Amino acid sequence: MCSALRFGFEIAGPMAMFMRPDTGSCPVSYPLPTGSAIKALVESVARVEGAVFVPRLVHVCRPIRYVPYVCNYGGPLRKTDQMKQGSNLQHVARVLADVCYQILGECVPYGRCDVPNPHVKLTSMLERRLGLGQSRYPPCLGWKEFAPSYFGFLRPETKPSEAASESVPGYLVSPWDLPVGGAWGPRYGHVEVIAGICDLGRLGYTNAG
Repeated sequence: MCSALRFGFEIAGPMAMFMRPDTGSCPVSYPLPTGSAIKALVESVARVEGAVFVPRLVHVCRPIRYVPYVCNYGGPLRKTDQMKQGSNLQHVARVLADVCYQILGECVPYGRCDVPNPHVKLTSMLERRLGLGQSRYPPCLGWKEFAPSYFGFLRPETKPSEAASESVPGYLVSPWDLPVGGAWGPRYGHVEVIAGICDLGRLGYTNAG
């Protein structure tokens, strides 16, 4: 049986939004990236059939700070006259300011693959492309307008913030019932950010469903 390979990366930026699904048309962010946001960040760099990245720890490296952010909404929740006029509805979201995360986990084999050791290939591609600053598509901190100011290897000077502590009930592990090729089946868990460290290891990403 193939053993998992450890991998970690760091991302920072002026703003982030990892939306809580229960906050509706006035969205509020989780204090740390959701499982699907982490998956999207990894896949923005590399994707290999037969292997997935499983997050184990998230280091919240700056104090958790929420700020208002005004959005223009053009969806079906607008009033009738706004929809007729083609006008947007402005609403205020609660987003994160001045964020920095270190995400540590493992590349593991998952599903069927004709290539031997696909998790080794995934780890190698992630390391090479991060080192070169290459990506498949632009990474973001949740919403696409929130571009990172840093996205790369773990920096030795970056440490978990002792001021970052928060209980996170209803943390969205994944909107799908399987990591690859799954159907709609949201999974939630209760996690804690304690002195800047959040343990995601017990949430069972690859055992979903």
